[in-house]
Amino acid sequence: VIGKTFIVDGDPREIVGVMGPELSFPGDNIAAWMPFDVRPSPDGLGQPSGGAIARVRPGVSADDVARELTGLVRQLPDRFGNNAAYARLLPRLQVVTRSLRTEMVGPVTRPLGVLFAATFIVLVIACANVGNLFGVRAETRRHEVAIRQAIGAQRGQLIRAQMAEVIVVALLAAVLAVAVARLALPVFVSLAPVNVPRLATAAVGLPTIGFTFVLALMAGLACGIVPVLRSSAVRAVDMRGSTRSVTGRRRWE
Repeated sequence: VIGKTFIVDGDPREIVGVMGPELSFPGDNIAAWMPFDVRPSPDGLGQPSGGAIARVRPGVSADDVARELTGLVRQLPDRFGNNAAYARLLPRLQVVTRSLRTEMVGPVTRPLGVLFAATFIVLVIACANVGNLFGVRAETRRHEVAIRQAIGAQRGQLIRAQMAEVIVVALLAAVLAVAVARLALPVFVSLAPVNVPRLATAAVGLPTIGFTFVLALMAGLACGIVPVLRSSAVRAVDMRGSTRSVTGRRRWE
């Protein structure tokens, strides 16, 4: 369609480019961009005509842009006429600049941060509970560990074997979490406020899946490392007197 002309709002418009579907600038509801006719006129001095978005060179900060624009604004009376009221207003004007990311997601940054912190606290509580379960399981396996050490198993082998179980549990939890997230995401999106920026792009993609698996492995290691180290430190000599022979009551005939 590049080069073709269409009638938009009664005016012929030529298509000069097509952006990819992943671009949502400056919002998700934008279908097309059209040039804005700039017609300088002294009658319009001091009347705002809308915002402006610019791409700056690498290394240029928002403060640098604000200082440069402020200097240019204060030169406007000399360039477009010495309107007395306008000349008195401009020295008090200060241009404010901010990044596009801040403009788009700034209003929801703090609520999302609070939500993320609450999720992290819930994760810590869950890790503590799972760690206690691993500790109970490790206590029930003290005899098994002692017997394995008695027949020649090294402590490193015991740690690796038990950590393998922890990692399997963590991976299964990650798979379950991804499945639940994929099923629940459409429901959460439908219940979210309509003014949440970039809500239409929310998806359980590869970055999300990778983050989930990495976080699950880290949580699993944090939950299981202490119980595994404690249980692997059991020695067979420490278990003497704490067990009963299973053949003590058996009557041999």
